[in-house]
Amino acid sequence: MNKPWFMYPFTIRFGDPNSNVLLGGPHDLDVGPPANYPVTALLPGTIVDISAPIWGKQVGVQLDSPYKGIPYMAFLHLSAVNPALRKGQHVSVGELIGWVGGATSEAQYAGTSNPTGHSFVNDPSQSSQIQVGVALMRGPVYGQGAGWVDFIVHGVDWSLDPTQLILDAQQHFIATGIEGEDDMLQITHPFAEAHFTQIAEDRWHCRTTNQDIAFGILGFYRRIGGAPRLPLTGERHDPDHDVTYQVFEAGVIVFDPNHRLDHPIGFGSSYLLKFDSDLAKKLLTGSHQ
Repeated sequence: MNKPWFMYPFTIRFGDPNSNVLLGGPHDLDVGPPANYPVTALLPGTIVDISAPIWGKQVGVQLDSPYKGIPYMAFLHLSAVNPALRKGQHVSVGELIGWVGGATSEAQYAGTSNPTGHSFVNDPSQSSQIQVGVALMRGPVYGQGAGWVDFIVHGVDWSLDPTQLILDAQQHFIATGIEGEDDMLQITHPFAEAHFTQIAEDRWHCRTTNQDIAFGILGFYRRIGGAPRLPLTGERHDPDHDVTYQVFEAGVIVFDPNHRLDHPIGFGSSYLLKFDSDLAKKLLTGSHQ
């Protein structure tokens, strides 16, 4: 499995008001690799929690260097934790944390397994599908302590949004990893099949939003596993910066072969911007939308 878990599409976005309504939105971001797919560390740190709440097994990590001021992160909805891990142990980027869970019945794990021989079944109220969660935290244990706030009372704490962490990992993999057609999002993947029709070799039509993705933007979209979710617009051209861009549910893909707008190291003609980035705001608030 050369394709890492974080290259799969997002299933539930952080703070989505349509999910976990009682808590004011999800406190984590969920990604959808297959059941029992290996989950590896995104940042280096020390294991501070290995536990099994009703939403799946989880591992908490105190980061060597806080991520944008946030000292802890956690991996959630695991079917099992790497049995070699212990509290107090240091983990490096890419080290095995555990395996993808999220199932609410044994049937969802059918045909898959992990080396522990057991796959954790979530309480039905705590998961909706096979997925793995990523959370940034102010305290060491997800779901406990001062780092756990009720978003309804206090509002979503967007400083805990791990989306950019995943996007950073995706972009690093694209820049340094070895990819092939088999590693790209295929039209036969359940996510793509549910929303897209391939109308040409280099063009997909999204039936859900009635927008097309094509050419260089489509190639990049497929390389990052459809992580930006569905297209909300067609391609747009920004004459001020001479770039083409397209707005998706979870970000903006920019086709910028001459790197006039940004110069991400090691990247080709396209890259992904989060909505709250200065560059995305510059594009989206321009006069040529």
